[in-house]
Amino acid sequence: MTLVVSGLHAWYGHSHVLQGVDFEVGPGEIVALLGRNGVGRSTTLKALMGDVERRGRVLLDGARIDRLDPHQVVRRGLAYVPEDRQVFPTLTVEQNLDLGNWRGRAEGGWTKPDVLSRFPRLAERAKVPAGALSGGEQQLLSMCRSLLSNPRLMLIDEPTEGLAPAMVTQVKELIVEIAARGCAVLLVEQKLTIALKIASRVLVMVHGQMVFQDSTAAFIAAPEIRRRYLEV
Repeated sequence: MTLVVSGLHAWYGHSHVLQGVDFEVGPGEIVALLGRNGVGRSTTLKALMGDVERRGRVLLDGARIDRLDPHQVVRRGLAYVPEDRQVFPTLTVEQNLDLGNWRGRAEGGWTKPDVLSRFPRLAERAKVPAGALSGGEQQLLSMCRSLLSNPRLMLIDEPTEGLAPAMVTQVKELIVEIAARGCAVLLVEQKLTIALKIASRVLVMVHGQMVFQDSTAAFIAAPEIRRRYLEV
């Protein structure tokens, strides 16, 4: 799977948020999208999914997806885990997972038994309404629900925000496992220590434009980038 984004613009009404964004995500990569709050990171993920007004070219394995509706984008192999998780609170954990399993069993892909064995806490609460879960449990449920569609690229927005350290570790390990099993990840993450441990490449965004794109090692070797564009 290769994602190629060229000249991506996005708007909220009259607010022009993304202003010609270009970047790529390769097969099995974890790419961290960094930047201060309000620079357009979450909007980038929404624009890729078709959730906001957009213009530009988005190619998935050479085929354009920028003219598709969100449900069509999902069918092409993208999955989106939003910052607010968006579990169905009145449905049980198991029912939430079943909603993500619309493709059915895929050879070598993720299954409901996979994720429930991977996270015993979710298995224990399988019959519990999702709204009764902790924030960390809801985050895991949201990610696992997306995994059951067996996507080729996951867009994950601030997955560790507000989580306890033990749950942060579980989320981080899951992201690494997702990539190891062949699904690329575009990760918006505010915690630099986490992003730099698991990402192979770093994108830095300022005012709706990319100002840095390189390996994680190159980013670490350029402290002026961090000081100028990330530190408050």
